[in-house]
Amino acid sequence: MVDFTKKIQFIYNNMCYDKSYTELTIALLDGEPTLENIRRHKASVKKWLKGSVKNPTKFGKKYANCPIAKITFKDGTPLFPFKAFDNWSYGVFVEQYQRYQKDKNSQHISLQDYRYIYYYHEDIKKLAYFEIKYYENGEIELVTHHHPQVIRYIGNIKHHYESSMIHFIVENESEKMFFSFNELDLKLNFNVYGVAISKDYSLKHPKSSLVLLSNDKLTLPKEKLFRTKINSCNITIANNEKKSEEISFLDNLSIQLRALKDNQENYHSKNIFLRLFMGEFSLFYRKFDKFLNQNQFKLNSFSTSINCIFSLLDEIGEKERIKIIYTLKDIKKSLFSLVDSEAKMMYDYFIQLSLSGQFDIEFIIILEKQITIDNQLKEQFERLQKSGIELLFRDNSNLLAYSTIALIDNYDLFAIFALKSDKEYTVTRYQTDVKNLKTEYETQKSYAISLNEMLKKQLTLQGKYYFYGYGAKHTLHRTTVFIDGKSVILKLYNREYRGEIYNLYGNIVICSELGIMKLKERYKHRAIKTVSFISEQHHGNGESIILFGVLSRYLLEEEELKSIFSTLVDKKESPRNKASFKESASVHDKIIKPLLFKYEGLK
Repeated sequence: MVDFTKKIQFIYNNMCYDKSYTELTIALLDGEPTLENIRRHKASVKKWLKGSVKNPTKFGKKYANCPIAKITFKDGTPLFPFKAFDNWSYGVFVEQYQRYQKDKNSQHISLQDYRYIYYYHEDIKKLAYFEIKYYENGEIELVTHHHPQVIRYIGNIKHHYESSMIHFIVENESEKMFFSFNELDLKLNFNVYGVAISKDYSLKHPKSSLVLLSNDKLTLPKEKLFRTKINSCNITIANNEKKSEEISFLDNLSIQLRALKDNQENYHSKNIFLRLFMGEFSLFYRKFDKFLNQNQFKLNSFSTSINCIFSLLDEIGEKERIKIIYTLKDIKKSLFSLVDSEAKMMYDYFIQLSLSGQFDIEFIIILEKQITIDNQLKEQFERLQKSGIELLFRDNSNLLAYSTIALIDNYDLFAIFALKSDKEYTVTRYQTDVKNLKTEYETQKSYAISLNEMLKKQLTLQGKYYFYGYGAKHTLHRTTVFIDGKSVILKLYNREYRGEIYNLYGNIVICSELGIMKLKERYKHRAIKTVSFISEQHHGNGESIILFGVLSRYLLEEEELKSIFSTLVDKKESPRNKASFKESASVHDKIIKPLLFKYEGLK
């Protein structure tokens, strides 16, 4: 027996008001409720309740004599026939009891009280109805006035007591219709959903649809309520045209989505949460419409789409070369992020795919101006290269139309791209677009350089430096400077000062807790550079002072520094409290070049 113990427990908890074993035993007793019979059966009932006997052999032999078998609905239908214990699921068992409770507390109506069958009219796109007429000979007539001419059907009603179903079978000279309802629902509700099977007039194919059997004409509020279920979403037409699996899937998807969209336009919810979702659905539908009719659509996630491409190619089993242009704007929101779990997973996935040998992967990475390759980013790039992924680089100094392009070398069916002005990615299967994107990729590749070349180009101001400058008391100070990408650390008297480096209007500016250092960007390649430094006076009134200094790759001697400083400051042309900072070619040629020859010659 199905769920026997749970059903006995349900009866005990919901139908035994005293919650006693005696009351439960009497309900399931198949003989006279004498003290002897109750005593004799109580032990068995306890075992059923506790689950120690899940499939009793004696239960059901005289079930018709049990008091519980004699409980009926108002029309005499048994509440729990023997099959309720034998093969009903526990859920169906509980639902039957709930119907019984409603039946006890409701005004019972007869079948003849139901006068209307509502259906969705596809031409006028709203609910229409058949009016039902019952005749003494048992026949029924269905009449509708919602077509150019009055349509009538004649037929009869069939009861199927075993399944508790009731069927209206009607016909006219054009077609035969079949309506099916649950008879138990008719006893408990004045509006009952059912199913109609008929013929579609346009396609001449079998059609099924959801209908509503009602005892009265629907008011406008009720019509709006029931239309949320009775609409084009719940109409199915059996089209026997044979199509491919993919086309059949798309047809089914487009039919269902269009039906939902039509239904949505007629439904206005006051639930903000639902309204927001409906707005998102509208955006998705527009995207789907472009997919069907324009051969391109927007993507929500570049990484998810790339993952999908790799999975599909893996299923096909052919080795392919994937070419990607990727613009690096913000490391924390990129493929190289160390804080974004999805990005880290995608980064590892690229390495895994390359190591598998199934794919050749090629990246052209576009570096935005604010991106400097630090040691951490350099290690990530090198890890990709070690896995077999080819990396090329471009900076963003030249005009680039695209921020992203993704192509499959020998696969011309689609491409993914994003213009620099776009916030979303687009996938296209227009052959002209795919061809142009491939040309654009090869153009950018011809300008791209290797990682080592990009490091030489970008990271000339990188690593360990020494900053020399005279303080307010004419004391020569030496500060050790460590530069890693955008991050800077200055060490002075065993104390660290943190900062960042910026490129602004032809100058390199290092902003730190100690002060602000500035040098000309055109001099960044020099191993010994003259700089200016703005800092607050120590032990003073908090005013800023300007220091003139030297930033050097090498440890310089004091006499060498004095020779440089003597050429930097010219006080003759300035007021007493000011000085002009001279940074001419002659300073470099006469003083700095010999020093570079000396120290670089020692390397």
